Amino acid sequence: MTTLPFAIFYSTLQAIAAFGVTILLARQIDPLIFGVYILSLSWALMLVQITDAALEQCFTSYKYSFGLDIYELYSNSIFLKLFLCCCCFGFLLIGDLFFSVQVPVTTLIFMVPLFYPVVIFEIREKLVLFAKILLAEKLFFFAVLLVYLQFFEMSNGIYAMYFTSSVVSLLFQYWILKLPLPQIQHFRVSLILHYVMRYWPVYVGMFSLMVIGIGSRIIMEHKLGIAVFASVSIVFTLTNSINIVNSQIEKYIRPIISKAASDSDNNAIKLFLSDYFKYYILPLVVGCYLVGLLSDWIVNVIFGPSWVQSGSYLKILIYMVVWTSIIRIADLVLVAVGKVKFGLVLSTIVATALTGFLLMLTDRTDVSTYLIAIMSSAAINACILVMYAVRKTWVQ
Repeated sequence: MTTLPFAIFYSTLQAIAAFGVTILLARQIDPLIFGVYILSLSWALMLVQITDAALEQCFTSYKYSFGLDIYELYSNSIFLKLFLCCCCFGFLLIGDLFFSVQVPVTTLIFMVPLFYPVVIFEIREKLVLFAKILLAEKLFFFAVLLVYLQFFEMSNGIYAMYFTSSVVSLLFQYWILKLPLPQIQHFRVSLILHYVMRYWPVYVGMFSLMVIGIGSRIIMEHKLGIAVFASVSIVFTLTNSINIVNSQIEKYIRPIISKAASDSDNNAIKLFLSDYFKYYILPLVVGCYLVGLLSDWIVNVIFGPSWVQSGSYLKILIYMVVWTSIIRIADLVLVAVGKVKFGLVLSTIVATALTGFLLMLTDRTDVSTYLIAIMSSAAINACILVMYAVRKTWVQ
């Protein structure tokens, strides 16, 4: 845990660099063109979560639970991702042909990070190195983009630069880890099926959480148009930048909780939960409150007057940072102690209710109604889930 502050530091810089790209594009290009860029990115984030099969959350726990060879397990995780990618592309093709579900082709550009070997960095306890690599990647893309926009208009060149920086980062990660490419001789259908049967509730739960975060925005784009979608996505970009730090913290806590759970040491889990809420969630709530008070000023200063409407959206959505953090830490604990079905049922009910409610709204419904519905669903999910996680670790 001594390296955690360094990992948080580099992840914070990474979040700032990624956020800097959004600010640069929002200020330099037409809002509608920016909306298409964000729409492509949103579809990619959703597809990455679907095709990741909850491996980032469960890979470490699965390895420690069954003592599997790390390289064999990693190879099969890649095969599983490729299979799910093929399934997703097939469904999207059917949606495009028969249901007018149009996904920007540029979405594929943003899916390279799906194959980053983050789980290997995590198991080898080299997450600080991983954070440095991602920081270098984001800074490189930001610097090249800054120069590009001084001489050219927004075009496919920006997507090409993103794709190049991501591929170079991927190759460097494999090189620095001396990680062999997935081996076909490691392919084991039984291992993949065993993983899927064990962790499918987590996967469905993550999918439900994704509906609350990303899927809801895509529904808004379909009903309210690309302009409103872009204004709301500006706010989500800010909250997602903060969540990069959350994910880095989780990567350090996850192996410890997984080991504690395998040793039936609930006291260690209790200690981490207490510290997490005391030293992270409470200050985060205070910070979100202050951001809400200054939301109009923050949006105007960061993004410019073209996005002034996003200030009112930020007042509502800033607390998504808190609820998402609580949901993810509760899920982490439930995965470690093998109590994932409750989270599955809860997330599915909440996501289904939210989706149904959003689909019933019309293009005349005020945007704030959509946003309050999204926030409320996340809050309900978080409160119930964390109470269940606390009960399972404190009582047992």
